[in-house]
Amino acid sequence: MKILLVNPRIRPRHPPSDFPIGLGIIASIMLREGHEVRVYDDNALRPDPEAFRRDLAGMPEPDVVGIGGLITTYTHLKKMVPALKERFPRAVFICGGGVTIEPEVIFENLPVDFCVHGEGEHTFRELCAALEVGRGNDLAGVQGISLRDVRSGRIITTAPRPIERDLDRFPFPAYDLFPSELYFSNNRGQIKFWKKGATVQRCAPLVWSRGCPNECTFCWRMMGRTVRFRSMDNLMREIAFLRSQYGVDSYFFYDECINASRSKAMEFARRLLDAGYAAPWYSHARTDRFDDELASWFSRSGCIGLNFGIESGSEKMLKLMRKRADPERAAQAVAVAMRAGIAPQCTFIIGTPGETRATVRESVQWIRRTRVKHFSFFYFTPYPGCEEYERPQTQERIRRRYDSRNAYFSILGDAYNLVVNLTNVSDARLIRWREWAYRAARERPRERWIRRLLEIASLVKKAAALLVQPARWRTVIANRLRRSGWYEFRSP
Repeated sequence: MKILLVNPRIRPRHPPSDFPIGLGIIASIMLREGHEVRVYDDNALRPDPEAFRRDLAGMPEPDVVGIGGLITTYTHLKKMVPALKERFPRAVFICGGGVTIEPEVIFENLPVDFCVHGEGEHTFRELCAALEVGRGNDLAGVQGISLRDVRSGRIITTAPRPIERDLDRFPFPAYDLFPSELYFSNNRGQIKFWKKGATVQRCAPLVWSRGCPNECTFCWRMMGRTVRFRSMDNLMREIAFLRSQYGVDSYFFYDECINASRSKAMEFARRLLDAGYAAPWYSHARTDRFDDELASWFSRSGCIGLNFGIESGSEKMLKLMRKRADPERAAQAVAVAMRAGIAPQCTFIIGTPGETRATVRESVQWIRRTRVKHFSFFYFTPYPGCEEYERPQTQERIRRRYDSRNAYFSILGDAYNLVVNLTNVSDARLIRWREWAYRAARERPRERWIRRLLEIASLVKKAAALLVQPARWRTVIANRLRRSGWYEFRSP
């Protein structure tokens, strides 16, 4: 079969740096099965509409088009898929990734034939095999897909596909089908963010494990709660391949929690050292599984930065999120990282149901106390599939603000903008809280005291001016009353 795999645009405000590892693995699997595979990487190319049409015009007709991505790519998919369908009307369109969490929305708004749910490597292969031998009308045995019944128009979803526990069964991504050099080159900017003056040239994204054992209410676990690891030999072979074929000299591990298993994390650091592959790298980690010994091994293996999802400096908010974390333990982990020469980046969430001004202040105080330099505040966003999204109160708030799930999906992004407010305060106040949190957390003690003194001096100056000019304060009061509309005030 002729297969076209399409990687849609994501985070268009930033240079392309998110190499599509999952799509790359699917490409390798289909090549291994003997299919002819082409890739169109829209995220890397970033063509304008006219250039996109020219690119499509030069492509041969495929039998299958595979496309998909995170829910944040939905808006771009709504523009891209119809253009692809118009150009390749006879092709079978298969959509996968997190965007298919609610297949009804996809089938209503995108001209696709199938949705793939969860891990797509085995599902895509089996679905294509069934289509190739003409079993397009008998797909009940293919686990993890949705399709629209031709006769009734109903959407049929087959049994869920179990997760793959042996990740070594998957081949390395087909790096040669993608503009890998562009991704590797752009990723070096991340290394330089973590370590000023770093002289790296190519930073490769890698996945060592899949899954997350935690139960946070704001997170959708597409890879499941069971953490699975590739064997250390398999991971080292991929690193060796990337270093020899592409000159990779640094790494970014996409793992949701690089220290999900402390013993495996220790072995991972040792193997990097023993193999001679120690080089600058960064990843995501949990604070409750991070100590001095692990930090020391990480640092020696080249770790220069870790992203810690702190989420809140308030113990109350962490319990509401079911984060299973403690602010004090998190502060200790950050201190451990700093002592080991590992730069921590901490992310926080503002707007969790139950958030108050006091809990926001606790997050700011936590940042001041730990002296973290790199931090971000995101709005609490109930993405489809997470626990909070399923709650009736959340669904009611979404319905009040958006007339359809299509409209809601279309607005979802990286949580930098307020999408739906689940707190008991106004949107304007919640936005001010986030702005204040950024400003207050960045201020150093000396800057804070100077600002306060200037504010006091300004208030004193205004009060003195009113006291010595009675007519002026009468005018001020009159204007305030007039704007309020209580009654007309006439100055003498």
